[in-house]
Amino acid sequence: MRVKLAWLMAYGGPYPGSSIPLLRAALGAAEERGWEAMAVFGEEARHRPWLAELRSDGYRAEVTEASWRGAGRCAAELVDAGPPATILHTHYSRFDVPAALRSLRAPRPRPPVFWHVRTALKTSVAVRAKGAAKFGAVGRTVDGIFTPSTDLRRQVIQRGARAADVHVLPHGLDTERFSLATIEDRHAARRELGLDEQATVLLHFGWDWHRKGGDLMLEAVRLLIDDPDRATNGITVLSSQGGDQARELASRLGIADRVRVLPATDRVETLYAAADVMLATSRAEGGMPPFAVAEALSRGTAVVATDIPDHAFAAERTPACRLAPHSPPAIAAVVGETLARPDEQVGEEAELGHAWIVREKGMAAWVAGMFGYYEEALARRGH
Repeated sequence: MRVKLAWLMAYGGPYPGSSIPLLRAALGAAEERGWEAMAVFGEEARHRPWLAELRSDGYRAEVTEASWRGAGRCAAELVDAGPPATILHTHYSRFDVPAALRSLRAPRPRPPVFWHVRTALKTSVAVRAKGAAKFGAVGRTVDGIFTPSTDLRRQVIQRGARAADVHVLPHGLDTERFSLATIEDRHAARRELGLDEQATVLLHFGWDWHRKGGDLMLEAVRLLIDDPDRATNGITVLSSQGGDQARELASRLGIADRVRVLPATDRVETLYAAADVMLATSRAEGGMPPFAVAEALSRGTAVVATDIPDHAFAAERTPACRLAPHSPPAIAAVVGETLARPDEQVGEEAELGHAWIVREKGMAAWVAGMFGYYEEALARRGH
């Protein structure tokens, strides 16, 4: 049976989490099975370096118009070009409904369609109503909806999706890229970023400032800096993608000189190597654990995380991740305890965290689980 797998990824940012390593793993697994495999991105991806890298490595990667109409036309072309056994796997939502509607109009046996919901759903009334129409109507026609966590699965079901169709598929991680950082890696990363070797470096990702708890993070940092026992400890915060919100709050708190706001980067492994602690102060997440937490742990960077289910999943399994309640004083206290660990404990916890990620979050288990759903759908559709 001739099968085509198309990943429709409406994302064009400089570093879409670990989506590119996941994509490589999926396309590679498809090719090993003798399937045709390809990825489609929005127009905004055209000049991203990772797109050229994918193509140079022999993967088929296309770009389509970044609009609802463009997504619909792309889905139609993929289905009409055949073969009938064409699997459409959509990511980042733009392709979701167009792919499902095109499959419904296709002659039987219909092409299987899977949606991948990666991030926590917004809770405004308008968004909830729109989501209910999407998941409760169109979503009930697809072959499966993947979420990386039980909490996000619950949210999708609450919006109307059938429970039997929503599957928890925690993200795999490229543990070769996110290898355990050495002392030499740390020194090189700090030199590259222009950081003092003796500084205490805290890392935070704030692309969605409120949801990622950027305000909680900076208020906790101010408490650490104001602590008389830590007044000269040289704390530096790397706020990746915090933007103007990070700059403005840091200025109001009087700690602007301690906060470096960085743009998005394709080389986040360097940020983890440079940091003493990553602060995962999110109010909501969509992965068990979230990408950034898994990446940090795999690099051997300690994590202080707010007490939500997706963070607790990691904290219950490795001492390298510590939980704190959603308050700046509590976060500051746990960060202080983490920074006070003796060097021997730091090394032991780094190794334990990395080993857990390699064992439980590697690509092999993730690929096997996903392709099991693909093959079941092909059989159910009569391909």
